[in-house]
Amino acid sequence: MRHHFKAPPVNEVVIGEAFVPRADLLIPLIGAFWDRHLRADFPRVEHGVPIGSVDGSVYTDPTTGLVLPRVLMSSADGASLVQLQPDRLYVNWRKMEDSQEYPRFEAVRDRYLRIREQFNLFLKELSGDELSPAGYELTYTNPFLSANGWRSFADLPNFFKPWAWDKADFGSAPKSLRLNVEMELPGDCGKLVLNISPAIRKVTNEPAMRVDLTAQAEATVAARTSLAEWAETAHVAIVETFVKISTAEKLAEWGHWEEHGK
Repeated sequence: MRHHFKAPPVNEVVIGEAFVPRADLLIPLIGAFWDRHLRADFPRVEHGVPIGSVDGSVYTDPTTGLVLPRVLMSSADGASLVQLQPDRLYVNWRKMEDSQEYPRFEAVRDRYLRIREQFNLFLKELSGDELSPAGYELTYTNPFLSANGWRSFADLPNFFKPWAWDKADFGSAPKSLRLNVEMELPGDCGKLVLNISPAIRKVTNEPAMRVDLTAQAEATVAARTSLAEWAETAHVAIVETFVKISTAEKLAEWGHWEEHGK
């Protein structure tokens, strides 16, 4: 059985991997890769703070000892993004307008796989060495605003089943909440983290609730499973978890339906 949504509340999806750091991947070569393979679809380029490892460390250039930036390459409308640094490659889809439809997981995954293959071939031409995966990640970000019926954390039980409370028991509904739940992915394929936290919508300065579902796999998983295969497992686990915690009313509002036989 597979779950589908006609109007999913997701506004960002990130898929990608960490790999063994490439000392040969200098900034000019990232520029060459962008110019040759990505520029037509991702004409906007900027630097970003590099993403660190779980222990907080970031890759440094072995010659200078300097921390190299993350390079962000985005589409003209900003909805599609490629993030590249000497030890990581990610592709994002971002909802830039309320009317913008989510292109679905398969489209985001396939775009990543195409870019990864181009990048891998580029590196092979450069040094003869392919990428060596060190970990995978798939993240879904779901923000809830007043347009979705969200006003405060007192509304949380209207969205998610596990968190219901009676104001008579506590004196008042909670004003804020931060929650982090970690679970195992099926088949010893890594972990799934559910995070609920307060957020602010930058455009309107409107308070919101942010719900992130992140699947992660370490190097041991990456050594035995391709990202394409792992991402399917991670995607199913993310969607099933979201369905299980959501109220029937919200699932109906988001156009949830089940496809049997798969």
